[in-house]
Amino acid sequence: VVCIPRASTPNWSGDFEPLVAKTINLPRASAGFTHDVTYAFGTLTGTIATGAGVTTSWTPDMNLLTQIPNTASGTGTITVVTKSGGTVIGSKAVNFRLNAPASVVPNVTQVLWDDANTTVKANIGAFVQGLSLISGAVTSEALYGASITEERIRIGTTIVPESNPIQITESGTVSAFGEAVDTRGRLGSLATSFPVLPYSPPLVNSWQVRRA
Repeated sequence: VVCIPRASTPNWSGDFEPLVAKTINLPRASAGFTHDVTYAFGTLTGTIATGAGVTTSWTPDMNLLTQIPNTASGTGTITVVTKSGGTVIGSKAVNFRLNAPASVVPNVTQVLWDDANTTVKANIGAFVQGLSLISGAVTSEALYGASITEERIRIGTTIVPESNPIQITESGTVSAFGEAVDTRGRLGSLATSFPVLPYSPPLVNSWQVRRA
């Protein structure tokens, strides 16, 4: 019986995620074989292990996410070169999937509020129930190569684009969220609030007509 040396084919369980270690199995045909393991993801490449035996571990870097700015997952390749001493037996390349962690969302850092009712703004200097036209300007940042596609304000179930004024019919402290959506389709938000002074227009409770 002639034993024909063959390259090892790597395998692992499930998808990869940045900063999460995963074991790569390297089933070898001979106990003397070693493995050099590399990866390619987009334009990025790197070494996972040199001279590995039957297993190795890889923890992908967060920087790999820069290669998938418009999607939450992507496909790369893990290549294993099998060696016997200094002799290369062969190589095998297997695709892997990398997923962006759920925590990778736009970073909303600030919401600035303004009143488009210039009369109220100039004379009261505060938001007034039923009169103020309140708008919010959102400051946000997308992460790891993504871009912001939308910035908006959420007050209760009402969603409006940033800087679009809305009239508030309630008074007191109004809870709101500044939100941003990125090119991965991920949503980031910042909880905020603003005070609204109570106001109701004058009411005529009764009137009389008299003959003079």
